[in-house]
Amino acid sequence: MNELERVIVDRIDSNGPITFCEFMRLALYHPELGYYSKSVRIGKAGGDFYTNADVHPMFGAVLADAIVRYLNGFPTGTKRIVEYGAGNGKLAFDI
Repeated sequence: MNELERVIVDRIDSNGPITFCEFMRLALYHPELGYYSKSVRIGKAGGDFYTNADVHPMFGAVLADAIVRYLNGFPTGTKRIVEYGAGNGKLAFDI
């Protein structure tokens, strides 16, 4: 059993059953052991998933073209594109 599993089991042993939400909160956001709290490499070799943005910059270029056409339909003013995700920012860079 790894450290995070021990934390989850200890929580259940001391407080009784936990919800799926609590389980995911511990698994993903535990301050030292959670998935998003670690410095893991995401994407490509050695990573845990591989997305279209990792394949080729053309994916970002195609999205950029579609985004420009979409945003041109709005009144002038500040327009922002925000990339939300657990990646390394490559998609935003390519766009």
